[in-house]
Amino acid sequence: MDRRDELEQSSDRPGERGRRIGELEERLEAGEREIDTLRTEVESWRWEATTARRELTRLQSSRLWRIANVYWMMRRSLGRLRNLGRRALPAAPQALPAAIVPSLPPGFPRAPAGLCDVVVFSIIDWDFRFQRPQQIAAQLGQAGHRVFYLSTTRFLPPEGPAWGLSWKAKNVVELSLRLRRRLDVYRGRLEKPDLAGLEEALSDLLETLALGDVIAIVQIPFWWPLAKRMRERHGWRVVYDCMDAWDNFPGIGGEVLALEEELVQEADLTLATAQLLYEKLSPRAARLALVPNGVDLEHYRRYYAEGPILGKVSHPVIGYYGALASWVDVDLLEKIARRFPQATVVLAGGVFDVDLSRIAELPNVRLLGQRPYEEMPQLLWHFDACVIPFLVNDITEATNPVKLYEYLSGGKPVVAPRLRELLPFEEVCYLADDHEGFLAGLEQALAEPADDPRRQRRRELAAQNDWKRRRVEILESIGETFPLVSVLVITYGALPLTRRCLDSLLKEETWPRLEILVVDNASPDGTQEYLLSLSDPRVRLFLQESNLGFPKANNVALQEARGEVILFLNNDTVVPPGMIGRLVRALQRDRGIGLLCATTNFCGNEARVEPGYEDLADLPAFAAGRARRYANRVFDLPVAALYCVAARREVVEEVGLLDEAFGIGMFEDDDYSLRMRQAGYRVACAEDVYVHHVGQGSFQNLSKDEYQSLWERNQTYYERKWGKRWKPHTLRAGITPVMSKVGAS
Repeated sequence: MDRRDELEQSSDRPGERGRRIGELEERLEAGEREIDTLRTEVESWRWEATTARRELTRLQSSRLWRIANVYWMMRRSLGRLRNLGRRALPAAPQALPAAIVPSLPPGFPRAPAGLCDVVVFSIIDWDFRFQRPQQIAAQLGQAGHRVFYLSTTRFLPPEGPAWGLSWKAKNVVELSLRLRRRLDVYRGRLEKPDLAGLEEALSDLLETLALGDVIAIVQIPFWWPLAKRMRERHGWRVVYDCMDAWDNFPGIGGEVLALEEELVQEADLTLATAQLLYEKLSPRAARLALVPNGVDLEHYRRYYAEGPILGKVSHPVIGYYGALASWVDVDLLEKIARRFPQATVVLAGGVFDVDLSRIAELPNVRLLGQRPYEEMPQLLWHFDACVIPFLVNDITEATNPVKLYEYLSGGKPVVAPRLRELLPFEEVCYLADDHEGFLAGLEQALAEPADDPRRQRRRELAAQNDWKRRRVEILESIGETFPLVSVLVITYGALPLTRRCLDSLLKEETWPRLEILVVDNASPDGTQEYLLSLSDPRVRLFLQESNLGFPKANNVALQEARGEVILFLNNDTVVPPGMIGRLVRALQRDRGIGLLCATTNFCGNEARVEPGYEDLADLPAFAAGRARRYANRVFDLPVAALYCVAARREVVEEVGLLDEAFGIGMFEDDDYSLRMRQAGYRVACAEDVYVHHVGQGSFQNLSKDEYQSLWERNQTYYERKWGKRWKPHTLRAGITPVMSKVGAS
């Protein structure tokens, strides 16, 4: 029974239902996009105002602005303006022209939402043939990550903006960077001016869109020098996605090949698509995971229906889609067309470095050229048998064919050479050792009955290899490269502040491996009920029946913490994206640091800086700006106040717990800092890390007399313990002191 008879006897018309469902889903998506567009227009004024404030803050904090202001104050104070005669006066300081700020595609988030950002250093542009690079990017976008897919061919002129974005999929944009010339990612190399320009453009993107922790997926070694720079300066995690054996691949230049050895050795994670690649890379890779290709089942189920692509085609249809390149066996294709003259041989794909003239003239061969990804399920619907007509060589033996999983999603019989990557699927495919075996297998495939149980088994195998599963595998492998951080949060009252603090940790901070240990000191304001309502598995609760005080409550959490890094965090802080990662990287760079605090708007020592924002919505961009300007800068200070302080677990275990004799709190951080220095460790502040601190959140409930009494008691204890006078904290020059909030409640 041929396909037309089968359709006539079908009672449920699955193709029509599938097409109708697809139309409704497309209309729903169009409505959702329109809503996103309207929402973005409403929000655009905030973006413009935030950008203007950011540029003004940057200008006013610049050295040129400060020098100009000093100059004019001196001129006025000395009264020399009248004596200048006809000499030309220098112009008063004026705002420099603001940087050209690119527009954002409608609906694209302006800041991360609790997940790492992803920058794809791509091997092909997005609109080229849709395959593994785009599939991984799209899946990460679906999961909520912001994905910046770097174009390999589109660069912006030197006089233009630093970067530009074009929407491609949910949370996915193609990224164009400012550069003086076009690049050849297959045979060229990045020169020093290229690296400097691209790094500057990416740094501008980092600041403007508040990139937090970033996963840099390198798909071809050409990009390694740039990815390495971004890791050194901003701590980006580098993941090398090795898709092919490049040393045998046509068109890959020697300079690109030479970079792969170092990339494999130094990447935080290498992904191998095929077993042969895994075995080849295993002795050299620091961390390696086998992640084959897959199929987007949702896409294939949505579009799997009869379509007009082939028109009135003669069945049976022998089909192939994918690149028609040097690894395709043209002799085999010709034999197929001649052996099965009654069949239509459909070949859909771009032609590269291969001569198809011999088969193009055959009457039963249809060369469709490159077709949109949306048409692939429709083509598959028409195929009676699917083929993978590859030569057997070093390239194809290291290839895990994407099309295999897509063919299987339709339950269709697949005929292919006996490639190593296809052996696990031998029970559901027709694998051949030579051309005659291939043709015999194809004859069997065309004769396969529609109720063959292998058809259902093929669909099951496709479901087991969905790209969604691959996304989980990739993210789990990447997550293992991040050390676990234990965040200790002590609460007593101040529920609104606690809620905001935990929201920033759980919904905005981008470090992927956190545990948050919350010790509540018997809060009387509903804090415990709120904490019990949290369902996030990263939160661990320790609810007390009485107020243990700040030092003892931290000790409770310290003894339960499992992380490699400990972060003391006040419950009246707001954490911007990427803050934890910057602290962790500073501790990893210098193992001599014992305690490391963040800069902040509210404290009484050298860690205080003037905030360049009024609205917390602008906090992520402000913090990212500091990360850009002060990357990797650390300075020593006498005391790391425990509003936001990180330490390696092994150091805490060596120095010991906080001194619980300080009761409710105060001076325990002075004490702990001194103990750290006595143990031979530095006490430091990371200039590129910033946290918002409301300040004295729990102490606001104390009267000024109660606060002063507690201060004097703990100061006396500190001085007796150490046998010396306590030294008051000092601010940096030019920084105004904060106003006390004690008694504010």
